Amino acid sequence: MSMASLPLPVTQSLPGQSELAKAPVWLSSMLLAALVIVPTYDFRPNAEANFGLDAQLFLRLGICMACGLYGLNYWRASYHFLFSFPGAWALVFCLWATLTIPAAESHVYSAAACFVLWCVVLFVPTVLVQLGKRRVLLTLFSSLAMFLALACTLYFLVPSIGRSAYLVDGGIQYRVGGDAQQLGLQAVWLIVVSLVMGVRGELRPQLAAATIGVALVTIGLAQSRTSLVAAVAVIAFAFLIKAPRQHVLAGSLLAVAIGSAALWSYACGVFTLHGTEIVSSMSRTGTREEIFSLTGRTDFWPYVLRQIGESPLWGHGYGCSRQALYGFNGESWSYGELHHAHNAFLNIALTTGIVGAVILFAVLLSLFDGLLRRRELFPSIVLVAVAVCGLTESVLFGPMPRSHTVLLLLAVYWHQSELTNPSTPGKRSIQVTG
Repeated sequence: MSMASLPLPVTQSLPGQSELAKAPVWLSSMLLAALVIVPTYDFRPNAEANFGLDAQLFLRLGICMACGLYGLNYWRASYHFLFSFPGAWALVFCLWATLTIPAAESHVYSAAACFVLWCVVLFVPTVLVQLGKRRVLLTLFSSLAMFLALACTLYFLVPSIGRSAYLVDGGIQYRVGGDAQQLGLQAVWLIVVSLVMGVRGELRPQLAAATIGVALVTIGLAQSRTSLVAAVAVIAFAFLIKAPRQHVLAGSLLAVAIGSAALWSYACGVFTLHGTEIVSSMSRTGTREEIFSLTGRTDFWPYVLRQIGESPLWGHGYGCSRQALYGFNGESWSYGELHHAHNAFLNIALTTGIVGAVILFAVLLSLFDGLLRRRELFPSIVLVAVAVCGLTESVLFGPMPRSHTVLLLLAVYWHQSELTNPSTPGKRSIQVTG
């Protein structure tokens, strides 16, 4: 067959994309970096002690508003993401969240949370179309690395906002990061981005390995067990789906051999395992109950379920988990009190009802379908990270969308861009350069 007879796919530009090409790339990169860093890091000492308006909140709102205006200005370049599935699930969730405002515990608070969510949903597909996948990954890598560096620097220079205290046996144990759990989760996302860039050949293997090592050390300094489990899960997942089959087989055989040797040594009395001591050593307080109750989470999940039962359809208003759990906290906004359900699905059901949880399930199911069909690493590995972290943390769709929500949306639109086949007649391709 000659080259002239080969059927070459014709890529059709989206409306508004030529306008988007004229927009300053540095501006969209800075907005994306700010969206990953500022809403996630808390720069206030004892942030939860005074719940209300402050300069940091206005800064976060300003960044989200700027992102929303940017996305709205170039909406013609990204509306195909918003009005076709699976990307349209984000729009459906926004619409449903807005409908829950009349049933919200705080109408103003819920309306503000919905406004911020709309801004982020409008911005994310626009920045993906403009920057392309490579630049998006580079921006995420740089901003997440900056987040970790900032947290470690503040730990030494400004302890009041760079450390989080944990009371152990009457003494105070300090963890790196004003919110150590969020620092650990950001380190997980840095591992995710490093793995994806390494597989795509956009990051040297040595640099990717070094970055992952730094992220794992940071997780240890933050003492975030959720993040550690998630980090191990995403690394293992990337190895299983992208490593050569012979390497996967060799690794599996090595793991089986080590496990068999350990069991045989235990059976022969070479060493003794005390399960209770191992479990206790994993806890900060030295008690097994802390591990078995997931640091107390199982104690308040029944209360969360009762609150969901009080308003199963509408929930208590998007973004209003803090208000819905006010009674559990003894009617207090004090520092350290419970302000979300510490589970992604429970928190969404608490704030937007069963309908909101079903929409979230549809979003994750679309990514799982993509994993089975296309095995695209970025959407799949984001799904794994969200699934693991979401078991004990409310990482998605909070009143102020953090980096976790941004990366989930990026994964959905990334997957959607892969679904469109430019050689299929009657279909338009979504131009997202690699």
